[in-house]
Amino acid sequence: MVGATTLQPGQSTTLELPLFMGMHTGMGSLHVFAVDVRSNDPVEPVKTLRWRFTAGGR
Repeated sequence: MVGATTLQPGQSTTLELPLFMGMHTGMGSLHVFAVDVRSNDPVEPVKTLRWRFTAGGR
């Protein structure tokens, strides 16, 4: 994690998620990673962040 780890409503921070992937033949397609972020928000205590990307094939 980079940036603040405690936020007030309306604030933002930077999240860093390094991906060390061993790509092999046939993996040059769409990928989706998901991370759950938990908070003390009574309305939405868990927010799922999704990264969608296309990896280059070899």
